[in-house]
Amino acid sequence: MRTFPVLTLASLLLTGCGSPAPSSPQAVTLGQGGQAWLYVPASTGKGPTASVLLVPGEAGVTPGVKQMAQTLQKQGYRTLVVDLYRGETVGEGDTLDAHIMSRAIDEQQVADDLKRGLEHLAQQPGPVALMGFDLGGAYALEAALRHPEVQLVVSLGGRPITDADQLAPLKAAVLAFYGGKDEGISAESREAFRATLARAGKRLIDLQVLEASGDDLLNPPRGEEDARAIRRILDTLRSELR
Repeated sequence: MRTFPVLTLASLLLTGCGSPAPSSPQAVTLGQGGQAWLYVPASTGKGPTASVLLVPGEAGVTPGVKQMAQTLQKQGYRTLVVDLYRGETVGEGDTLDAHIMSRAIDEQQVADDLKRGLEHLAQQPGPVALMGFDLGGAYALEAALRHPEVQLVVSLGGRPITDADQLAPLKAAVLAFYGGKDEGISAESREAFRATLARAGKRLIDLQVLEASGDDLLNPPRGEEDARAIRRILDTLRSELR
């Protein structure tokens, strides 16, 4: 069995825990124009390596997304970050630019890129999870509906699905986090998602509200509330991806 270092608030800054220095991410091409970055952990020599397909939000591949990828890499997960904007960049902190670019996304293109990302990860044996930030959380959940091989989906502020029939194909367990200050997703919507998952007979591991966060929760992580959320994510990955 693999062992994992305990994640403390200080380790969110990716200080070393006596583990080998992680390798730099590798550029990956996904079909016609798709782009991704693969974070490969140090080899443990203890069997198949679990993988995470990480889907950025509307702000693109931010420092917070990269930090999450590096955290997962250091915890032993092969992590593939899909670039939804295929090389185009959002101005740092420019929420209007991010919103405009996200509205222009070709959703079929996103679905194709995530499919190819999962196919790339499947080249090596091991279980796989999907994780996404805000808009990417919605894309991750939708991709899990199409890909029964996914064992876990972690939605970080993604739009909830409240149609039980739409959730019918879902095989993955769900772990969801929402920002208490996110004006785009109401408490009613969150509870409707919880109820719909139950009605559809799907497994909801947990649904947590991070009261200090808006729609950018964990991007980047801030403070002890976010550190507890990341510990919860890592504990869940460890228990589900076996």
